[in-house]
Amino acid sequence: MTLGIIFALTCGLLWAFIGVLYSTMARRRMQFFAVMGPAFIVTAIAAWVFLADYHTLFFGKTNGTASLAWLMIPSGILTVLGMVCMQTAMRRGHHAACWTIGQSALIAPYLCGVFFFGEPLLARKAFGVALILASLVAFGRARRKTETEEPANGGWGWLGLSIACLALLSIQQTLTTLPSHWPNWTDSLRLRVPLMFTGVALAYGSGALLTKQRPGRTELAISAGMVCISLPSHYCLYKAMDCLTESHMVGLVYPLAVGTCILGFALYSLVILKEKTTAFHALGVLIGIGGIILLSI
Repeated sequence: MTLGIIFALTCGLLWAFIGVLYSTMARRRMQFFAVMGPAFIVTAIAAWVFLADYHTLFFGKTNGTASLAWLMIPSGILTVLGMVCMQTAMRRGHHAACWTIGQSALIAPYLCGVFFFGEPLLARKAFGVALILASLVAFGRARRKTETEEPANGGWGWLGLSIACLALLSIQQTLTTLPSHWPNWTDSLRLRVPLMFTGVALAYGSGALLTKQRPGRTELAISAGMVCISLPSHYCLYKAMDCLTESHMVGLVYPLAVGTCILGFALYSLVILKEKTTAFHALGVLIGIGGIILLSI
């Protein structure tokens, strides 16, 4: 059990470092696709090399592989669209608030399970959803306290972009959980992650080509950091689930990981970035974390 908790906490810290990389790109106005294109092309290749079970794929019985691809590759593309919104939001507003709103997307798979797959509507989970929605209200109040952070050209402000990110990632996370509802389906080929990263790589690579962005030394350094974090974080996530299965504590994995991620990034925002933080920013982060924990346990 202790090892599983350590894996979950490590996953959360790695996700927090991913947030730091997004924040760095936003602050330095770096070419987004020049960083993310190379990073996720390499990550997708690594996922296919190290995660996919080729013996079963070529010699065993496969089940639903084509359907899985139709879900996971588009979900990867939606991930990119969501993170483009996140990156733009961070360039315009409070980084910790933007990150917390995006992480709140995990309400969508739960609501999908309740409304479409007959999962029970539990009081604590419903209250968790309510808290996450309340955190959006708090961030809305925080936006009014910091109107000078809004773009002068009349475009979308950081809150609207963060909510767009939330919507896109909500659809993405829902798609990735749908195979778990298929009768008698298991990811025996271990293709869910490689297929998702393939969609991510296709979208980021296309974005880099269309915008003609080319990475320099700094972009490649951030890309390398993203590669070094992405796959290990997924490894820790699934190892945590495996370690906690026998103790029937798998439900602890996401609240520990996401809560650690948000708290770690909030500390970075406060201590390193020294962002202007109002009481509503702090309240939004805290009740958002509370909602995520209640929703996930």
